[in-house]
Amino acid sequence: MKNKLLLVAVLFASTATFAQKKNVTSAIMSMRKGKYVKAAEYINKAVKHEKTKESAKTWYNRAKIYASLATSKDEKFDEFKKGKDLIGEVMLSFENTKKFDKKGKFKSDVARLAAPMYNNALDMGINAYNAKEYDKALKAFTASQKVANLIGITDSIGAFNGALAAQNSGNTEAAIANYKRCVEIGYGGANSYLNLYG
Repeated sequence: MKNKLLLVAVLFASTATFAQKKNVTSAIMSMRKGKYVKAAEYINKAVKHEKTKESAKTWYNRAKIYASLATSKDEKFDEFKKGKDLIGEVMLSFENTKKFDKKGKFKSDVARLAAPMYNNALDMGINAYNAKEYDKALKAFTASQKVANLIGITDSIGAFNGALAAQNSGNTEAAIANYKRCVEIGYGGANSYLNLYG
């Protein structure tokens, strides 16, 4: 009887692990078919489950899904995108991929995926700034700096425009941090110093 119970417990644990890995596989398959919302549903189950939440593969595929949603112009995703910080979700996924990728297997994949996200974050920031949505612009410029850091470049544009957006939104702390970053990297000339100490 004990052996049967042990066998049932082992089978149950194997089934639970397989089900979660199946969520990752289903997310990948849905993404390949362009069904990004369905893919997001599957991958979000996987990142919460004990068996797959510490997998670099899980988090990297989540980054791919959210990056696709963030950059897609297709109106069918508009409802899903509403009110969500998709770039923030991509960044969280990048950070966790890096954290759990002990052997560096996904390092070059992350860099390839991050490069277009950098441009996308800058574009979003500029569009939001021009629309006078300064909080949204600050978020995008902050994300562009994080992505730039991830791929090993210095984002002077994000720092300076982030400072301007923060200043216009009344976020003094973020404005100071961004102007300090500009001074640190030697960008913005006297304007950075004047705005920082003025």
